[in-house]
Amino acid sequence: MHTLITGPASISFPVTGPLYCPYYNQWGKDVYTRSEAFADNPFKVLASSTSGSPAIVDAAGQFFHFMTDAVEQGCEFAFNPRNPRPRNLGNLNVSQEQTLTVTIPEGQQLYHDDSGDMQTAWKKCNSLIMASRPLLHPVQNRPDHWDMIEYCTWVEQKRQAGQGTPLAVLNDAFIDDYIQRVNDMGLPKGKFTIDHGWMPGHETYGDWDVDTARFPNFEQTIRRIADNGFVPGLWFAPVWLHQKSRIVAAHKHILGPAIARGTVDTALGQDPWHYWADCEDTYKLIKPVFTRYIDIGIRKFKWDMIYAEKSFMKKLHMMFYQAIKEIDPSVEVEIHQPDIFFAQYGDVIRTNDVLCNDTADWKAVTLAHFKVCQYSSPGKVINLDHIGGNDPTVTPDRFLEHLSLYKGVAGYPVVSLLPDSISDECVDALRTYLKEYEASPTPVNHFYDQDGFKQSLS
Repeated sequence: MHTLITGPASISFPVTGPLYCPYYNQWGKDVYTRSEAFADNPFKVLASSTSGSPAIVDAAGQFFHFMTDAVEQGCEFAFNPRNPRPRNLGNLNVSQEQTLTVTIPEGQQLYHDDSGDMQTAWKKCNSLIMASRPLLHPVQNRPDHWDMIEYCTWVEQKRQAGQGTPLAVLNDAFIDDYIQRVNDMGLPKGKFTIDHGWMPGHETYGDWDVDTARFPNFEQTIRRIADNGFVPGLWFAPVWLHQKSRIVAAHKHILGPAIARGTVDTALGQDPWHYWADCEDTYKLIKPVFTRYIDIGIRKFKWDMIYAEKSFMKKLHMMFYQAIKEIDPSVEVEIHQPDIFFAQYGDVIRTNDVLCNDTADWKAVTLAHFKVCQYSSPGKVINLDHIGGNDPTVTPDRFLEHLSLYKGVAGYPVVSLLPDSISDECVDALRTYLKEYEASPTPVNHFYDQDGFKQSLS
């Protein structure tokens, strides 16, 4: 049975470890299941690559979930895996109680279900949260292109760059060649997203200028993509600013917190990066940037590199998402935070980043990302991300094995590394799969109690 516990309260529950923590994520690793002691505020953790809802499930299926993001300060899950009080002193294999202490501040509620039926409990909990704050743009009204197969240039950029930077190979000729190869393989049309590398350099983060040396007329580039039957999309790291950008020079007060060293581009040792400040001027200044690209034909934005504290990232996302929806609500916004509260501010949730090589347990990571997105993003379109992963050296066998994991999973597929560089068998298998998806798309995640959701609204 489930109960709703209203704060303020601090309650210790006996649990069976290990615990599944969908909000807890590290890039490229399956670390959601934890056996060690921890104390987390799930609203304040780093968003990382694929960070899910503020929930915990124990090994027996006992389920816990915070019910609102209106009160985030003071929420805590604290796991003690080694309570010193033995349950049975007469047994040589002495078991020790494990406890989860949940701190629920005033204004917050905890959903608790001890039936052991985690899936039913989570679906019901999702339906209650959705009914209390209906999705801003319900999927039944979504434009057709949100469901489409997607082509993304990123992993093919990495392949062609070799030991160089994948940013340098992106240009008009690259895009024309990519489209021609898709057509030559007989693959279905879909979205076409230009990934990282279309700007002249890191100092333009915030200005978001086009590199006119590689794209002399970006409007014509976008039109050419559309004329070839694809829906144009564009990569952005919208929350990032560079201190030497024009926009910061003119509006120094929008320079927010510094970005920690070691995150993606900062690993290159370049000048300090920052996030936008959480202020009204940020909204006013970012909206014309989005307008510029929507006006030339961009129908989808792929948002990336959202790695800071989740609560702060969500505030920026809210502003940026609302800015785009004011310009044109049919434009797709894709994010990589499959949190039921974060997902409000995205149309598509990406199961982000897997490397199909010997350095990572790529099968486990792929399935873990599918799972956290399914459970934590009810009612949203799911992007299953790059077939074959994010490593251009993927072997034919691994490409095919990774592709097999997509079958039967709710979400749309993304082609990034073109398989004509891998093997004819990979081309044939991908073509068959994409045509099957095109004939019967399944992009939306329905992991909630739809009847209960409707009853809650009535």
